[in-house]
Amino acid sequence: MTGQLADEDLARISRRGLEPITSEQGLALFDQALRTDRAQLLPLRLNSDVLRAQAGSGTLPALLRTLVPAPVLGMRTAGHPGSATDGPWSLVRRLENLSGPEQERLVLDLVRGHVATVLGHPSLHSVKPEQAFDDLGFDSLTAVELRNRLGAATGLSLPSTLVFDHPSPLALTAYLRTEINPPHIDDTTRVLAELDRFETALFAMDPDDDATLRITSRLQTVMAKWDRLRRRDDTEKRAVSHRLENATAEEVLDFIDRSLGKKGDS
Repeated sequence: MTGQLADEDLARISRRGLEPITSEQGLALFDQALRTDRAQLLPLRLNSDVLRAQAGSGTLPALLRTLVPAPVLGMRTAGHPGSATDGPWSLVRRLENLSGPEQERLVLDLVRGHVATVLGHPSLHSVKPEQAFDDLGFDSLTAVELRNRLGAATGLSLPSTLVFDHPSPLALTAYLRTEINPPHIDDTTRVLAELDRFETALFAMDPDDDATLRITSRLQTVMAKWDRLRRRDDTEKRAVSHRLENATAEEVLDFIDRSLGKKGDS
């Protein structure tokens, strides 16, 4: 069944974390399957390092997610801009502090890096920004893989026709920049995203008693600080509201002058 696969086909399968099975191994697995009472069996050789990298980048197939634990927060390895080790919120934070040309360069390197990974090239520098995806050797399978990787890296829901609608790394970069739009990511959304990452990391752990006590103590300290801050804000808001309700016109104008730095008009 696999005798007609080209080297690039075999390389693509290996990049997905699946190792080849020899004829001898396949026959041995078949004999073993006949001795079981299970209705469904799936013989696979899995590359755990590749699967862990996919889990860290969010590109691990759903079927395999129960086999690979979620990455612990702060334990992802760093790579080049297209290595898929940075989550979408990390990308947004990096873009926020860059100028327009710098943003374009960062997103372009991200795209070129993922293109290089999908095609099996050693680095993003082998991918020319203006070169058409067709000329680079993309087909329907690699197009879907690139879409999935970029979706995980950017947090965007990208169309299946992404590569065909934007047929070069440069064109795809322009599209992604307009879709990411970092100025519209507010603080609440960013904090909630960080809490999601923390929750995933926390429940992926198997801590001992000492680690459990340390983590619990830190969580309780953070919650106590948050609760004190909220109570203080509520108290201050009630005090200001009470003062304004019972203040004269002159006192209201004086409050505006001192609080906002503006003179009120009577």
